[in-house]
Amino acid sequence: VYADSGRAIRTVVVDGEVVIRDRASTRVDEAALRAHIAELMPQVRGEVARLQAGYAQVRPYIDQVQQRALAEPLSIQRFVGGNGA
Repeated sequence: VYADSGRAIRTVVVDGEVVIRDRASTRVDEAALRAHIAELMPQVRGEVARLQAGYAQVRPYIDQVQQRALAEPLSIQRFVGGNGA
């Protein structure tokens, strides 16, 4: 198969082993994986919220640096090997 959205594929064989049968993995317990992910997600969401709060604190400084960088004129020579400013 060279191109497909995945909807037409029901079975996948790799090196003689069926790894997908009836659109489900034969090598991974998908229900157990979903349960494990559901167990971990509250911690992940908490960590994301913590990171977002930290970013909100430094955002004004990042914005200021970006504005200063954008205000600095750059000569085209800088990009083509010259030493002009």
